[in-house]
Amino acid sequence: MRKNGRTKKFLQETRWQYQSIDSSRDVYSSIRKANRLLRKVRDLEKGVSWNESLTGWPWVRRKIIEFLECIGFELLLVLQKVLFGLAVIVGWILVLGLVILWLRGLG
Repeated sequence: MRKNGRTKKFLQETRWQYQSIDSSRDVYSSIRKANRLLRKVRDLEKGVSWNESLTGWPWVRRKIIEFLECIGFELLLVLQKVLFGLAVIVGWILVLGLVILWLRGLG
């Protein structure tokens, strides 16, 4: 029974991790939509019509900004996973170090 409990707990933790990543993506998509609207408002202040499609340099500039936003968020997700992995590794190293010190004290 214990194995089933551990397996169930592991599956719940794994599911929670993926749901947190999905919620991070949802938050990001909301931020991205808000940023897009802010850029449109700034363009309105500069005299660009709401319905006009940008051409030339302003279009290129906007696409570069959107691309950098997307890349930045993906890098943050990867960094989050890497830091979590490093924290786990450091934790195991500390635990193994304490076990080794404890075993030395017995001998």
